[in-house]
Amino acid sequence: MTNPTELHPDELLLRAIKSLPGWYGHLEDASDFSGRSAGARTIGAIISSILLAAGEEEPPVAVNGRVEDTGHGYLYVVYPDFMVTVVASRLRENNASYETRLRFFADARDLRVQTKHSYYDGTDTYPRHRGFTFSFTIDGERLELAPSHWSPAGNELVRDDAVYAAFEAVRSWMVRR
Repeated sequence: MTNPTELHPDELLLRAIKSLPGWYGHLEDASDFSGRSAGARTIGAIISSILLAAGEEEPPVAVNGRVEDTGHGYLYVVYPDFMVTVVASRLRENNASYETRLRFFADARDLRVQTKHSYYDGTDTYPRHRGFTFSFTIDGERLELAPSHWSPAGNELVRDDAVYAAFEAVRSWMVRR
């Protein structure tokens, strides 16, 4: 098995996105692309837009998102100082579309945390950050991140530790102000 730290950031990103609800089939269709579908081209453009916005050598800290059966979905790709967000529509159709935005944590406001951990449970066997959700506002939009438990194999960038690392990145920018 390949050590995740040995993977190039684009491969880390692809593996993480594939482990999110609804995204696996879209990425598999795009990798088998033979010029038939604008939707498949859109998937490739989404990946390229994330890598362009973030910088191709920058490894992500966490990845979050989902695609519904309707083909509408989102991706949040978190880096130490910023995140890239993608909102996509009609991904299986010829009129598929998406919007990619680069958002800096220096602009984050109103950090909220919700945990499943009870103070009385102790942290040796059940860390406080296991299963927690956090949200914050950037540009008037509320963004929420939580671990994904959709894929049985999972991926290190969608699990509890990655979401906690994303939380620490956002919180550190808010504390600096």
